[in-house]
Amino acid sequence: MLELGAADIRLAWSMFDYLPVRLIPFHAHFAQWEMHIFLQGRGSVRGPESTIAIEAGQSIIFSPGEPHQILNTGENELSYFVVD
Repeated sequence: MLELGAADIRLAWSMFDYLPVRLIPFHAHFAQWEMHIFLQGRGSVRGPESTIAIEAGQSIIFSPGEPHQILNTGENELSYFVVD
């Protein structure tokens, strides 16, 4: 059981499927953390200082205001959950 005390924590999640060569524009969320959990495929994640390769089974977290971009670099769909 999770006891939150005086503060409420609210989470939302979404699932995304992107075809090969599809990218999400470089952007940031100024009021929320964002965690990406990769389920299928391969891609790259661009952050403020570097770009890394990602694949199914990996995850990454962005803090509020941290710019990021995701690109499907594989031959199949890139599928992932976003929790924010």
